[in-house]
Amino acid sequence: MKKREVTLSLALIALGVPLLSSVAHATDNSLIGGVLGGQMWDKWWVVTANAEPAGDHPLYPAIGQKTGSTTWRCKECHGWDYKGRDGAYSSGSHFTGIKGVFGSTLTGEEMFDLLKEDTLPYGHGLGNAGLNDDEIDMLVGFLQNYVINTDTYIDPTNLFIGDEAMGRFGYKAVGGSYTCAECHGDDGAEINFGTELDPTYVHDIAVGNPWELMHKVRFGQPGTLMTSWLLMDGDNQGAADVGRYLQADFPAAPYAGDQACSGCHANWPAPDFFGGYARSGHPFKLFHAAGDVPPLDTWPHTALPPLPVVGGVQLVWSDIEYVIGNYNWKARFVDHDGFIYTGNADETTQWNLATQDWVPYHAGEVDKPYNCGRCHTTGYDPTGNQLGLPGLIGTWEQEGVRCEACHGPASDHVAHPMDMLPPGGKDCAECHYRDSQFRMPWKGGFTRHHQQAEDFEHSPHRVMLECNTCHNPHRSTVYDDGGVITACTDCHAGNSMNGFYVVDEMEFLDCIDCHMPHMGKNAVAVNQYKGDIRAHLFRINASPLFAVDNVYEDGGSLYWNQENGHSSLTLDYACLGCHIEMNEPLTMVEAAQYAVRIHTAHPATTRPILKKLAGSDVNSDGTIDILDMLRVIGSLGPCIDCDEDVDSSGAVDVTDVIEVFNSWSNGLSR
Repeated sequence: MKKREVTLSLALIALGVPLLSSVAHATDNSLIGGVLGGQMWDKWWVVTANAEPAGDHPLYPAIGQKTGSTTWRCKECHGWDYKGRDGAYSSGSHFTGIKGVFGSTLTGEEMFDLLKEDTLPYGHGLGNAGLNDDEIDMLVGFLQNYVINTDTYIDPTNLFIGDEAMGRFGYKAVGGSYTCAECHGDDGAEINFGTELDPTYVHDIAVGNPWELMHKVRFGQPGTLMTSWLLMDGDNQGAADVGRYLQADFPAAPYAGDQACSGCHANWPAPDFFGGYARSGHPFKLFHAAGDVPPLDTWPHTALPPLPVVGGVQLVWSDIEYVIGNYNWKARFVDHDGFIYTGNADETTQWNLATQDWVPYHAGEVDKPYNCGRCHTTGYDPTGNQLGLPGLIGTWEQEGVRCEACHGPASDHVAHPMDMLPPGGKDCAECHYRDSQFRMPWKGGFTRHHQQAEDFEHSPHRVMLECNTCHNPHRSTVYDDGGVITACTDCHAGNSMNGFYVVDEMEFLDCIDCHMPHMGKNAVAVNQYKGDIRAHLFRINASPLFAVDNVYEDGGSLYWNQENGHSSLTLDYACLGCHIEMNEPLTMVEAAQYAVRIHTAHPATTRPILKKLAGSDVNSDGTIDILDMLRVIGSLGPCIDCDEDVDSSGAVDVTDVIEVFNSWSNGLSR
């Protein structure tokens, strides 16, 4: 194969066309030949591997301002819009006074001769310049079949006549993995054609020379891996749509709303998928009451909250614009101006669900704005005021943390579910943190709420695990609705030497009771060492160290101590909080003595499940009843999963389950 045939074959491969037996055979296909001809319109010597022309083209007029090989480019005289002096090149640095090729009445033979021969005054002399007949035929094919009236797609103000949404689809999705975005980037800031790097921003090309963009989208960029839109089964209008999207500077897809997700995702990728999400806490960070009484089933796990007394007046639902929370910890309320109800200095306006009691919230503070939208809403924009209410800082597409808060605007995905995935929104750490420097704030004896990301970052798990290693973000964890997908024992099974991590006299406890104690406080504290938010530090410091001695001050605020980027739980959280709750006093020194090598020094000596069964008050509510039995049944699964051969028969089977119930019955009868 000759050098020029090799080059043309490589050009076909770049266009996504299989290697053919000969270039001449390739020209039999009018589309392929026309596309190569379109690239030749730009720089024919790059496509054909001829030497770059030296000197000016003989037909280039003296009035022109260009020199050298530039004068040999077809587009230089006839324009990217194919109209020459009657189009975009009617003035400016590219003006030559030469007419265009659009609307030409020449036959194919006449075009061929005009391009090949060098007979003056009109012969272009491409034959003498090195092009063979097949290559000139491809250029003729372009002129006859692919020259268009660009006025159909570009208006008199130089704006593409097209659909931005379809252009975004074309730019990001058409062609599968080979898309415009693959090389140019999602925002067009990168132009990487594999062999050359051009820093030109495609938005600027679309605005400054839309005709050039239209041509190159249709035919590709000669000498690069940029393929032809036409060879991807695209049409001219689709190319104009892409141009409109670029001119608009890559507008983001609109938000579709989570109900648009419910159809396809009702039971996919898992049964009850959308229903599980709808019962989780994320959508209920903010509820828009709009002055109406919410339906009784608005919150899936809690009743309608009572309303506070403000300024000595009992509020009613017509006074309420938004409800903050009311999912598990607390509820607060927003007035019709967007400010959070705080009440007078002696009034209580926060409803704590755990205690069913009112507590103060910034009591006496006037006009406290709601500025939590960054993490509590979907599609948040910090500018403006939602609904025009002065107390609502920023605007949003949906209240609450809906699908698109984490997955990004989904209208493109809804329109093209198999071709366009949502672009992605926030990850867990963008909301579940408290301090921008990722220190761990500490206040009033507890770490602050929603700072799980800081905890995790300073834990030993941060090296290998992510949040969704253990959590299904579409399900509730606090209501045990499938939010926890990985048990500690899945990775830390233990062995007989450490009692499989079960500690003697503490068989009732789960791993998280000690390694993820309630170290944080959102609404209420059970006692001085037990709040209502679990820590995500995991590692326990066995020294007799109180939390108050494990914090440092920075700028007037207190932060949990860290050493070389790691932090550990102190024993007051890991041990004393539960012992106080159970009324089983334990000093810090005693806790430290017991905690040293606890899993090897105190492994369980009897089968954990049998210890759970002796008719005991498993849930520590003061009575032995059906609730204790349910707790035991709930613990049976993990025990069976850990090969708990209760009856020592050599197999884990139904007889072990029977043994469990018999043991429970015997214990209860005592």
